This record gives sequence, structure tokens and C-alpha cells, in this order.
Amino acid sequence: MPRYRRCVTDAVLGFIMLAIGLLCCFRGEATFRVIVWIWGAAIGFGLGAAAAAGVAGRPGLSGPIAWVAALMGAFLVGALAYWFYRVGVILAVGSVGYAVGAAVATSVGGSVGTATLVGLAVAVLAAFVAVRGDFPTVLLVVATSLAGATVAVDGLGLIGGTMSLPAVAERPLAGIGEQWWWAAVWVGLALGGVVVQSRRARRRQGIG
Repeated sequence: MPRYRRCVTDAVLGFIMLAIGLLCCFRGEATFRVIVWIWGAAIGFGLGAAAAAGVAGRPGLSGPIAWVAALMGAFLVGALAYWFYRVGVILAVGSVGYAVGAAVATSVGGSVGTATLVGLAVAVLAAFVAVRGDFPTVLLVVATSLAGATVAVDGLGLIGGTMSLPAVAERPLAGIGEQWWWAAVWVGLALGGVVVQSRRARRRQGIG
């Protein structure tokens, strides 16, 4: 019975992540402040779950304390992202950089430790670019498309049961290193998001 409840939880969270990811991927540039708040809450949720798992020595979200920690993390980081907009942008861009770097390292056969180090290095680089840049429309389109594709793919993996919640919380795009077609789905969603958002941004600027 505990196994069944855990699978149901994964599927429910997977559908939520899929919806958030598609919204971010295809409408992120137009609704970026709300997306930053949602993205910050998602990051906080993962951090809270990981912290509780590290303290308790059990897999993520395996008990009520882990859920409380995850929800508190979502509330705190989400609130910071909303009220300190620039912090939220840097968090979003940095987390995308981490996911992409870790996924690439895993896809070429790197270990979990190597993937983590590469992900952190790319995250720092992406955050530095975010701090130095002025976030033009093109950067917002690319960043939200990549972020949305990442969350959507992880959500699909949870729904289909090919990815586990602890694996996704520890390393986004965890399935790319195991099955190549997850990478194809991720690239397709990211490119589609860039195309759709770019066309919408051009129409809006033309009307304005």
C-alpha cells in the first residue's frame, strides 16, 4: 500500500509539473513575473524536500515532516522570487543552467558527482550572465522555453513512471541519461517554445 500511494503522489505532481512546464515553455515571456514566482516555489519545494531527506536519511517526501519542509521551502523561496524579482530571475536562469549542465554530463556517461559539479558550474555561469544582462526579450524567451521544457519533461517522466520523484528532485532531466528519446522530447519542446513565444513577441511589438 505505501508503494501505491507513492506512485499516485508522483503522478499527481507530474501532472502539476507538466501544466506549469507547458505554461512556462509557451507563455513564459508574456507572464514572466508569475512564472518566476511559480518557478521559485518549485525550487523551494525541491530544496525543502532534499533538506528533509538529508536530515532524516530517507528518500524525498517519504513522510509528513518532508512534506512540511518542502511546502515551507516552496512558500519562502516563492515569496522571495515574487518580491525580489531580480533574485527570482537569477534563480530561474541558474536552475535551468544546472539542469542543462547535469543532463549533458549524464548523457555522455558522467557519474552523479560529475553531473552535479558540471551542473553547478553551468548554473554559476548562467547566473553571472543573468546578473550582468538586462534580460531582453530574446533572453526571456530562451530561458523560459528551456525552463518550461525541463519541468514538462520531468512531469511526463513522473506521470509515466519512468522517473522517480527523489531522482527528479536531486537532478532534473534525470531520464535523459537513460533513454535518448527524453532528450528529443526536451529539445522539441524547447524549440517549439522559442518559436511560439518569438512569434507572439513580434506580433505584440508590431501592434505596439
